[in-house]
Amino acid sequence: MTDWKISIHHQNGITCDLCHGGNAEVEVNVKQLSGEQFAAKQAAAMSLDHGFIGKPSGQAMFDMCANCHPDTVARYAESIMGKAYLANKGGPSCTTCH
Repeated sequence: MTDWKISIHHQNGITCDLCHGGNAEVEVNVKQLSGEQFAAKQAAAMSLDHGFIGKPSGQAMFDMCANCHPDTVARYAESIMGKAYLANKGGPSCTTCH
């Protein structure tokens, strides 16, 4: 979460749900919730019924990022680093650098 707060996505108003799915209507104020209340809110926000996909990896990550960055992802997927990542041979993912 800290990385996101300083990211270009945050600066441009891109919220978690736009990439990761889930229910953005759930309001979570950690300071005012008990652990049990927070867990219930978190489960509602990260509902699979609302399309929550969590933290994708491999081709699923490339597919997610390509929703907004198709040309960049296509170019990276064809690079030596992108191919190594997709083949699970140690190449960096999109989020390694971004």
